[in-house]
Amino acid sequence: MSCKTFLRRKKQLVFFFLLLSAPKIFPQEKTYNIDEVIISASKAPVSLSQLARNVTVINSDQIKSIPANNIQDILKFIGSVDLRVRGAEGVQGDAAIRGGSFEQTLILINGVKITDPQTGHHNLNIPISTDNIERI
Repeated sequence: MSCKTFLRRKKQLVFFFLLLSAPKIFPQEKTYNIDEVIISASKAPVSLSQLARNVTVINSDQIKSIPANNIQDILKFIGSVDLRVRGAEGVQGDAAIRGGSFEQTLILINGVKITDPQTGHHNLNIPISTDNIERI
């Protein structure tokens, strides 16, 4: 057997061995269960009845009773919210609360800030069905 043939056979055997010993590739299917996140403006959580400021909470029953197709339509029923909606179906919408500006209004979905990172505008550009909203 010549040296070239031996090296070629050796390469083929090494390749074959690596092919068989390589782990099979599967997509990752891990599920992580995380605890509920409580977001509070104070150091210690305070119940709604003990707050010294006005808080309006719209629950899912109230949301279902409002004739609304999107979040902007729901927020129109709250007197202290000023909506600036532009575009078809309210695609470009900003909310201001109690005389503030849209820059002073923080909108969170499950604890994640929602805003356009480029402009800081269009906080209400949220593709969520009203059936999936637990409370506002």
